[in-house]
Amino acid sequence: MTQWLAYNMDDGLLRTGPTRAALVKWYVGEHCAKASMVRRHKFRSGDYEYSLHDPGAERGSNVWILTLERAIRAKFDPHQRPLYPYPDDPYERVERDEWETA
Repeated sequence: MTQWLAYNMDDGLLRTGPTRAALVKWYVGEHCAKASMVRRHKFRSGDYEYSLHDPGAERGSNVWILTLERAIRAKFDPHQRPLYPYPDDPYERVERDEWETA
């Protein structure tokens, strides 16, 4: 089974999930966005960037959703504790120390 991970540049590992679709759904829900606002860029199989663009907004939000293998190749830390770790409470953010890893 492939493990999927969601990252952003500012916060590192945000969440892990069983599928890319599950993480995209979480990302859209985290931002209370409409699915029509999501843009996807595929770098290669297992390596995607999703962004949200609200019409009229200066900046959007983006997240990389990658397989574990692709995350390691991209130099993301797969051992970092996710900021949104709870399966039953997916939008509960748990802060970590700056240098904390699992």
